[in-house]
Amino acid sequence: MKLFSGILSVSVAALCMGGCSDNATSGLSDISSLPVATGSVSSSGSAILKPVASTGVILKNLSDVTWSGKSRALCEAGAITKNALRETARNDKIQCYIGVMEANNLFNASYDGTDKYYTLPSEDETMKIKFNIASAGGAITSFKMWTCEDGSTQSQYLSTTNTNNAVSITSVMSRSFTFDSVTGSFGNRATVTGTVNSSGAWLSKDMTVSMRRSHGVEDSSEYSSISQGASTITISAFRSGTYSSSAFSTQVYGISEILNAGSLTTFALGDGSMKYAATFPGDTSASGTVSWTGDDMLALSPASSGTYYSSAAAGTLPTVATQTISFDSAAGEAWDCAADAGGFTAISAASFTADLESQLAVCDAKYAGDTDRRFIDCHGGDD
Repeated sequence: MKLFSGILSVSVAALCMGGCSDNATSGLSDISSLPVATGSVSSSGSAILKPVASTGVILKNLSDVTWSGKSRALCEAGAITKNALRETARNDKIQCYIGVMEANNLFNASYDGTDKYYTLPSEDETMKIKFNIASAGGAITSFKMWTCEDGSTQSQYLSTTNTNNAVSITSVMSRSFTFDSVTGSFGNRATVTGTVNSSGAWLSKDMTVSMRRSHGVEDSSEYSSISQGASTITISAFRSGTYSSSAFSTQVYGISEILNAGSLTTFALGDGSMKYAATFPGDTSASGTVSWTGDDMLALSPASSGTYYSSAAAGTLPTVATQTISFDSAAGEAWDCAADAGGFTAISAASFTADLESQLAVCDAKYAGDTDRRFIDCHGGDD
């Protein structure tokens, strides 16, 4: 059977249940037609320029590239973009799962704004989930989902609103883990906002992702703000923290072409430019504005010959700040699932038939990039 442990402990999603008819955006009549966070932006919603690059560097291949002698800035821009899309892809996968399970009558929720409770088999645990779907005039106005992966401690909150073609998605995830006999913690808060057309395609899209990881000698924060258009992506991001008592930080502001952005397996960065400032262990530092070519992944010289150089150089680097991730009780994000009697409907392991598993496997294949956490070694790049 499909095990949901970890899969539901994610960041950004746009979900609904119970048929999703008469959605708040006209034309979005079921789960499969709802916007997905990793979806591309339609050219009808933003200006589209013909990319200079013909293929670019595909994000899923970043870990396979030997970056020595190539553009480190391109590698960093790719890693930041890949991290953000990876997190949102896991949420899109959940949306796909929920759609399959709803279509197979495993869920049955009305749009009356009341809480609905379910339990799901999850490895050796029993996962608890709470849903709340509100509607007005036959149209869904909000979807909320709370998850306790181990049945007693909250691990996730998701909220999606969809009103008059405006989509806003919020996600918070917080969990502990043990690796090499050392307990650590990881948290993530993410938002996706923008407008969609009647078919659910993005006309504009902005993403912000905050992360905090603490494990042994490492304590790190990461933040990215990404504005995605039809043909370009603008990135403002930082990474900072300590490792074995040595401090590090990197701040970037960059613009890059994007190619084939409709799929995680094809999404690529083309030509671009990036402003940066970095501090490395040992109190060494570097800063500047650089440019690259997407097809051969080389640093441009002079950097000012890059198409986006002036815009990147004029950009403002983000302020480094330690990220704190928690569920906001005042905003309704927190759920004490251990104390909530609820009246849970149990979904048994026997419900996951071979046919259902094959349908869920389609979701796995479509959003395969969500599990790719291979190390990307950007060191050794020329810029």
